[in-house]
Amino acid sequence: MDKLEEILLAVERKESLPVSHTHWPVVRLISFRTFNRSDYQRIRWFQSMISEQFRIQLVAVGGGYGCTKISFAVKARTAAEAQRFILSMLGSEEFRSLGVEAEFRVAISDEPYIRSDLKTGELELSEAAKIQQIVNVMAQEVMLMGNDTNITKIEGGVSNSNLAIGSGNNTLQLNHQSESKALVELLRDMRSVVDNDSSISPAQKQEVNEQIEAATEEAKKEKPKKSLLKSYAESLKSIESISSSAKKLLVLLGVVA
Repeated sequence: MDKLEEILLAVERKESLPVSHTHWPVVRLISFRTFNRSDYQRIRWFQSMISEQFRIQLVAVGGGYGCTKISFAVKARTAAEAQRFILSMLGSEEFRSLGVEAEFRVAISDEPYIRSDLKTGELELSEAAKIQQIVNVMAQEVMLMGNDTNITKIEGGVSNSNLAIGSGNNTLQLNHQSESKALVELLRDMRSVVDNDSSISPAQKQEVNEQIEAATEEAKKEKPKKSLLKSYAESLKSIESISSSAKKLLVLLGVVA
């Protein structure tokens, strides 16, 4: 069971949640800042994008305070497939880009030991990891010899995947300043409504405003992530006073509210 919400609550208490038992291999992702509940949607977006791009699941199973550490169990069809993914993903430009977007900086696997600096691409590999990578490449070459149709798929899974980030509907292309301005203005209005809503408790008001601020920062980017903005809007729909505005936000994103 995914424990992301519990982990972020533990971080706010300056505590750590022990890694729950799992038979799946585990990867630790480390941020260079302290996360809080306002980062929930961003990390969920990261998990969904990894699932979409790589066809595996990252399940939060533990983590804690400091430079926030979150341990993810890597779930695939088999444990061997999950292990092969770990060997390829830590050197994958796509994985690193998504990790940096989610504000992680380092990814670490202990079995075998691999440490990846997501920002620079610098890798540290144990001898066991190097040997396993060679074995994986040889196995993939054998598959290529047997089936030419696998070429594109396999090339995308070794170390420099050719899968395109931002393809499909993942990136919202805002080619005109007016479109971006409309999103930002709507979010600003939502912030004003929340600030004046006496029915919302101070704690909830802070949490909602943190989500609005995070959504605003994303909307200001040259190519904001549509799926991330959608997740913020879906979450904000639950607040009665801004529910209609959140639905308008979804419409602006091209999503039927």
